[in-house]
Amino acid sequence: MPAAVASECAHEQDKYWQYHDALFENQGVCNKVELASAITIFKEFATELDLNQEQFDSCLDSGKYIEEISNDLKDGKSYGITGTPGFFIGNDEIGFVKINGAQPFEAFKSIIDSQLNT
Repeated sequence: MPAAVASECAHEQDKYWQYHDALFENQGVCNKVELASAITIFKEFATELDLNQEQFDSCLDSGKYIEEISNDLKDGKSYGITGTPGFFIGNDEIGFVKINGAQPFEAFKSIIDSQLNT
């Protein structure tokens, strides 16, 4: 949750993808530390990305996006999404097929071809 909140705070300053990349490049470190240390690391990433530190820290410390992220998680679970990535292929007319997890191109192609022939 703190990493998701930090990402949203970076997004406020148009640096979502740069922050995303920093999180993924350092996920081994972030996953091995306690929460307080993780928050410190997240703030260091903001410094490295030249974000407005005061704005970022205030956003992160306030937990501003916790409710929004929690609602997104609830929505995903209600649709049967169990992790990332998760996909729905289709439309309201023909219905949707759910794909959970990273899948090869062939899995997507097969579903799309099947739906095109409906």
